[in-house]
Amino acid sequence: AEQWVVLPLGGPKGSALAIMNESLCGVLGGGCFASSMGNLYTDFDTLQDIGHFFLVIDTSRTHLSENYAERVPQLRDELKASAPAEGFSSVKMPGEVEIERAAQMSDSGITLPTNMIDDLNETARQLGAATPAEYAAGEDLT
Repeated sequence: AEQWVVLPLGGPKGSALAIMNESLCGVLGGGCFASSMGNLYTDFDTLQDIGHFFLVIDTSRTHLSENYAERVPQLRDELKASAPAEGFSSVKMPGEVEIERAAQMSDSGITLPTNMIDDLNETARQLGAATPAEYAAGEDLT
């Protein structure tokens, strides 16, 4: 049987973060972990049994509670001002790429792989519905 384990990034520190993630989400969270995890990309018949871990910190109880809201943007700004990795034009914060992609798709539409378009067109034909190209050309199959 195939076994799947989260592959860490960044050497020993990355391994430590992967182990912490497995410990908090899998072991503590009651879900599967390490080799007991199924392949979420190919095994659609097996329950994934993934655990989750949420950490909530009441910043009003910390010594930085008065300026916490100012320090987070400062951290963001300093990270974004740092030099991007080779091959990248800028430093991105979590979620930024997805927000940019959503805005682009909102403006110009969603790009689908050719095989998906072919599958959707075939389904439309089987159902007797116009494909998007036929619809745009004014053809009516009803």
